[in-house]
Order: sequence, then C-alpha cells, then structure tokens
Amino acid sequence: MIIETERLRLRPFREADFPVITAYATDPVFYQYLPIEEQTEETLRIFFAERMADQEQKSKTRRTFAVALKADDRIFGTIRLGIFDEKERFADIGYAMDLARQGHGFMAEAVQRVLYYGFLELDMLQIWATVDKENSRSWKLMESLGMRRSSGLPLGLDFPSGFEQDFAYSISKTEFTQSKTSEY
Repeated sequence: MIIETERLRLRPFREADFPVITAYATDPVFYQYLPIEEQTEETLRIFFAERMADQEQKSKTRRTFAVALKADDRIFGTIRLGIFDEKERFADIGYAMDLARQGHGFMAEAVQRVLYYGFLELDMLQIWATVDKENSRSWKLMESLGMRRSSGLPLGLDFPSGFEQDFAYSISKTEFTQSKTSEY
C-alpha cells in the first residue's frame, strides 16, 4: 500500500532502503528518545527483516511505512500504525526520521496523513502515542495535530519499565474529524 501527501510518499520498504536507514539510524542522537537499544547494522537488519515480513504477510495489526520525498523516493524515516485493539478500535502511532530532514514539517505531514488513514479508512476510534518527556519536538508535533496529553495510556495499560515518565498523547476520531488537520 502506498499513501501520498503533497510532498511525501509513505510506501513499503525496499531492499535498497536498508543502507539508507543504516546511515541515519545508527547515529546515537537519532535514537536517543526512542525506547530501543543502541542501533547497529545488526539491530537494524532485524528491524528491517521484521518490517519486510510484515509487508509480505500483509499484517493486519501493524502497518509500517517508509517515509520518502516524492521528488526522489529516498527514505528518510518510518511511521507505524499499530492496531492495538481491533474490537475497541484503538491504535497507536510511532515515527522516527533522519535528523537532517527535521524542521521542514515532513513528519507532521506524514503523521497527519496516517491519522487520517487510521480514522477514516480503518475506522479506528482513538489513536495514541507515547513520547519521551525530553523530546519536545515530538510532543509539540503531536499537539499541533490536535493530540492531547493524557494522564496515562488507554485501556488501563502501563508504561513499559523505565518509561513511566514518558508522556502519553491521544486523539479520538471525533476530535480529529472536527479539526482542521483532518482534511485530505
């Protein structure tokens, strides 16, 4: 599946993307706010193999997209929508991008489009995310798209060990469809 915005193409991963991901994702600054271990070529190979397997199996619970500019189709980030509870129609969203591409609104554009996809194409009722409290760029992005900081995770979930001080953000389908960010 390919989703496009004005400037971006959210698409399946390709083998040619692996060296590009490795080039930016092994930088400790890249993953400093992510709940992951040190990124090496080996850990990224595992991540990449899992994403490729998800695509081949057409996972119904996780959709992860390579984020690329339409102009050159070169990957510079990833965005994931995880169907957390299909019955209750809850999903979570996560994203990361090459630091060299920050400051141009690319990830806001990608997140906005994936929220639209989640709510208006998959009929989710709520989408949530967690963010390191020190990662102000990320939580400000969420707030700019209408996500609100909440007191905890939905459905009575607990933060993973070591991440209890993260912020939780969420937005409902109703909030999203009534906001200016829902237009596509």
